[in-house]
Amino acid sequence: MLNDNLSDGSFGAPKRVLSLLGVASTAPFAWTGGTPDLETQIRNSISKTMQRQAPPESHEVQALAAYLQTLTPPPSVTQLRGEADPAAISRGKDVFEAQKCTKCHTPPTFTSSEAYDVGLHDQEGNRRFNPPSLRGVSQRQPLFHDGRAATLEDVFRVYGHQLQNDLTDGQIADLVAFLRSL
Repeated sequence: MLNDNLSDGSFGAPKRVLSLLGVASTAPFAWTGGTPDLETQIRNSISKTMQRQAPPESHEVQALAAYLQTLTPPPSVTQLRGEADPAAISRGKDVFEAQKCTKCHTPPTFTSSEAYDVGLHDQEGNRRFNPPSLRGVSQRQPLFHDGRAATLEDVFRVYGHQLQNDLTDGQIADLVAFLRSL
């Protein structure tokens, strides 16, 4: 779902709400990467998004941060269902690396601390976005900040997202198999 709130500094440009599972190690926060640490994001969420009158107390922020740090990334749906194809995953990992996807989605968290111009923009004109972690990406379609890509396949077939060169249908299938394994 899309949510438009005051905490990301781009009110008027609704963004996808991402899972909090595994969020602790994925700073910076907010789609634009403008929030440097988890505690600041918690304060922003309480004060600006939830519009609580009194600022959160330090012990509240620390307790929420401690809780969020216990949340592990979501598991791969493909692996949970026993549908993983190790050969396709291995080939997909090779495509991922050859396409330099690791520049923005760096293992082991499969994100980075930078914001990048990904060739898309929101309603406020923002073009630079912090890449969300790809861990658990098999559980969170649609994709991109505004949900415009219905599937992982669409990310590459329709939007050609950051591809260094054209991929064959087989390479896209392998890349998607790898991503679904994360």
